[in-house]
Amino acid sequence: MRKLRRILFGLGASAFLWSFLVEPRMLEANQAEIRIEGLTAPIRALVAADTQSLSLHWSEKRLAEKLKPMVEAQKPDLILLLGDYSGISHGPAQKLYNDWMRVDPQAAARLLGGLEAPMGVYAILGNHDWAEDGEAIAAALAEGGAKVLRNENLEIAAPGGGRLILAGVDDPIGPQGARPDLALAGTDPAAPLIFLTHRPDEAMRLPRPASLSAAGHTHGGQICLPLIGCPVAMSRHGFSAGLYETPKGPLYVSRGIGTAALPLRFLNPPEIVTLNLIPAAPPAPAQPAPKPPAPRPDSSELIAREEPRPLNLSPNLPLATVRAPEAIPR
Repeated sequence: MRKLRRILFGLGASAFLWSFLVEPRMLEANQAEIRIEGLTAPIRALVAADTQSLSLHWSEKRLAEKLKPMVEAQKPDLILLLGDYSGISHGPAQKLYNDWMRVDPQAAARLLGGLEAPMGVYAILGNHDWAEDGEAIAAALAEGGAKVLRNENLEIAAPGGGRLILAGVDDPIGPQGARPDLALAGTDPAAPLIFLTHRPDEAMRLPRPASLSAAGHTHGGQICLPLIGCPVAMSRHGFSAGLYETPKGPLYVSRGIGTAALPLRFLNPPEIVTLNLIPAAPPAPAQPAPKPPAPRPDSSELIAREEPRPLNLSPNLPLATVRAPEAIPR
């Protein structure tokens, strides 16, 4: 029994060290493919969410040395930043965490806003940003070069001469709240639409389906257990991580980069993801129904329809001479 306890303690300690020291730094570059009607050419849209983290894992220096080169290596056409650049937490017990062990959110926002893509960098704010200073973080993102969407939309030129609408909502705890109706106001329903929201549940409040929604906030559950899964869910609709088909269109939920509440990740490494947006194939043209075969006439009809045809005599052949019969002697 004592030996078993030692084995279990060793496994538990190893799992804790892994989830604290190793896995939170194992940033993955993942990809997903989504077909969108109305696109004229493919678009590589890179999604980065939730850089909030301990400086032990994602300091400003590490963001610059690790994250930025990974983003550039993906060669994205478009960069989408989904909020929570701040790692602030709440309550007096979190004072040490807030004061000593978090990324400077404005520095992280300026660095992320300064990323480059041919079609631009677009951002929204998250709940942790407003818990600290949402206006200052939005200003830092804009200073870096990102366009911050707060319950608004804009139209940008897409490859191949097409167009693309980007709409983004603020977080519910922000001064404007989350207003998907305002975010989509005035948009052309026929144009491809990408909807940005920090919390995935807001995508379910869209007044009409989007071509694609992208969200963060959940951290993929952050800590997952074998055979059990991720016991903590931050979505009323059960969204955790990955691509979902919903009544409001496809939704991609990122596992994010940082951590919240506990500086741990287990069986759930951080990620950035490139969403390969592919033009949907146009519907095949309807084929005309085959004509039914004409009914075959019966023999009487064939006889009735038969027309006299001239005798085909060749002029080169001599005509037979018809002789009168000779008299037979009696």
